[in-house]
Amino acid sequence: MDRKESIGILGVQPGVGVTHLGVAMMEYSLRYRRSRTAYVELSGNHEIEQLQDVAGRRFHHAGRAMFFPNQSGNSPGEWMQSECDTYIVDAGSDFYRSKNEFMRCDRKLILMSLSPWKRQEVEQFMTYIYKGEKWCNSITLLAHLGNKEDKKDFQKRYKIPIYCCPYIEDPFHLKEADTKFLSTLF
Repeated sequence: MDRKESIGILGVQPGVGVTHLGVAMMEYSLRYRRSRTAYVELSGNHEIEQLQDVAGRRFHHAGRAMFFPNQSGNSPGEWMQSECDTYIVDAGSDFYRSKNEFMRCDRKLILMSLSPWKRQEVEQFMTYIYKGEKWCNSITLLAHLGNKEDKKDFQKRYKIPIYCCPYIEDPFHLKEADTKFLSTLF
């Protein structure tokens, strides 16, 4: 790798799978890209501490994986000074807490559910970023749930493509379909 790259992942709603996708991306980066990769947690959920225990037993990439739990989302992190090539930045679902650091990322992935009972949260978020922030062209939107009509309506309304995020069963053991999808996110 020639330069450092950062990929931020933000969830519009809690529990939409930001950490799960982040772990899968880290595994892909380590295994298939052979990149020294850091996982940075901005969410404040302390999930990365649990992940470190599991990862110690499941990641087989000695010396190339680093973890930075519970980093502040309001200032550039020390983690950018580490010896990694790729940074997976888990911004959780609190956009306001992690906005500054998330916006510094080279790639910005926003994960959401378009289920009817989650639609109001998506609409509020999109109104904020679409009308207030004006940075929709610098993000990639991913949806786990929602029917084709909801996705079409969403794309027409906001003039932004939304991609289907497939279910990744085990982020530590990627299947061929998982790797094909993950390769599109880098």
